[in-house]
Amino acid sequence: MRIWIFGLWFLAPLLATEAIEKVKGTWEVLDSCRLVSAPFNDGDSFLVSHRGEDYTFRLYNVDALETSETYIDRNSDQASYFNIPLERVTEGGDLAKEFTRKLLRKKFTVITRWEDARGSSRYKRYFALIRQDEKYLSNELVLAGLARLYGKPIESRWPGGISPHIFYERLEKNEHKAKAQDRGLWALQDGS
Repeated sequence: MRIWIFGLWFLAPLLATEAIEKVKGTWEVLDSCRLVSAPFNDGDSFLVSHRGEDYTFRLYNVDALETSETYIDRNSDQASYFNIPLERVTEGGDLAKEFTRKLLRKKFTVITRWEDARGSSRYKRYFALIRQDEKYLSNELVLAGLARLYGKPIESRWPGGISPHIFYERLEKNEHKAKAQDRGLWALQDGS
């Protein structure tokens, strides 16, 4: 019993240190993350495992289409943005979800400031950038025509990253390219 109490006493500072690292506003890089299958996963928000802990992350700057009709106002906004029929929104959401699942089938990196991304899932969500090798998921979704420029912007340079302004300009450039080439949801536009 004494050994167990001593072990707990010894480990308590280590556990407290782990909690301190997750301070809102402080960038943290989580390497070797894995995507965890969850019913609420979609193209821009999903469950991730890192060192035995599970977290739900939501992408900065972009919004993939919804996979359900739960939020009709959001579905309408998304349909309007891509100029697609409302009934095609969830189809687009399923495409984005599958795109994300495939891109994140190997280990990836999460870059987060532990900012509250709110949400309806039972897990607390945090905003993040997701990097697979040298590609950012948000850029890849926009370039594939599967997400719109919308949502919480990045406010400061992240470790190893570029300025938020330059990153957003790249997202805009990729969106123009996807639209011009009728990629993804842009191919479903009314009248095309």
